[in-house]
Amino acid sequence: MARLWVWAWAIMGCFASPLHAADPLTIAYPERKPYHFTNESGTPTGLLTDVLKQALATAEIDARFVMMPTQRALALVQQTDPFCTISWFKTPERQRHARFSIPIWQDAPHVLVARAEHRDLLTRFSLMRDIQFDRPVKIGIVDNVSYGPFLDDIFQLQGRGFTLVKLVNNDANMYRMLDQGRFDLMVASELDLAAGLESAGLDPATVTAQGYPDIPPGGKRRMMCSKAVDAALIDRLDAALRPLVPPEILD
Repeated sequence: MARLWVWAWAIMGCFASPLHAADPLTIAYPERKPYHFTNESGTPTGLLTDVLKQALATAEIDARFVMMPTQRALALVQQTDPFCTISWFKTPERQRHARFSIPIWQDAPHVLVARAEHRDLLTRFSLMRDIQFDRPVKIGIVDNVSYGPFLDDIFQLQGRGFTLVKLVNNDANMYRMLDQGRFDLMVASELDLAAGLESAGLDPATVTAQGYPDIPPGGKRRMMCSKAVDAALIDRLDAALRPLVPPEILD
């Protein structure tokens, strides 16, 4: 009988909380300068990564950073193992299957980017809400990525002469595809532009960018975790993050 109880407790232990104290929290990041990337020595770094590392140390949360494409990370967040991924916008759909930290970063307003010879596409309207083309135009966007409520709604407009090309690619490949004519326009934040072109190995003179006054500041980037990550752990991280982020971006 004693052996039976030992066996039963062993089985129950296998189904206990999946994140034990000794297990580091896995945090995935895509290669995206200057926010999060792997440096020359193989160390994860970047504007968001470095802030998050400091907060994790303060909160005494052991974590390991793993480079991973965004689509793979999104799929893993929806599974039942403890898992987090950096630099995501909080949307109602994602909140159904994920927990979010407080904001770590807020993007600058987005701009539209075109090849230099297609500058005219960007000057046909003075406000983004008035986007309209008299010939078919393709806009490249990353699939399953939110560009913020304003632009997400713009991209759903019909009869404006543009279609979306949804891609599963990192930023460098997006710029290369724009350069190759796979689509006519793409969206970037002002901070992304120089880093994206550098990663793609492109001359900045090959593209042109245009901002529009009605485009609001970009989304607030957070760490997104599966529901298997304890809410108390997220609370500890949030407490450590608050002194490190600009107060104006906090919810």
